[in-house]
Amino acid sequence: LSYSKSILAKFLFSIFRIKICESLNIPIENSFAFGDEENDITMLKAAGHGIAMKNSNPKLFKICDEITKYDNNSDGLARFMLEQKFMH
Repeated sequence: LSYSKSILAKFLFSIFRIKICESLNIPIENSFAFGDEENDITMLKAAGHGIAMKNSNPKLFKICDEITKYDNNSDGLARFMLEQKFMH
């Protein structure tokens, strides 16, 4: 049952990603995804830029474009976004 849920989640994410980007007129290559576990791999590969948290499962380091300097227990996502000027 959990395998079926995983397949369904991947399928739904792909549709969601495409629809959100289309509705906002954002090219897929300009999308970003952040993750830290194996269940995030599909999302990270689908995004224009896949970013792994510092404390991620090592498998993510091989497929991501970047790795944050800080882990998710140290506000790694927020710090990355501030450093990259995604938010002020």
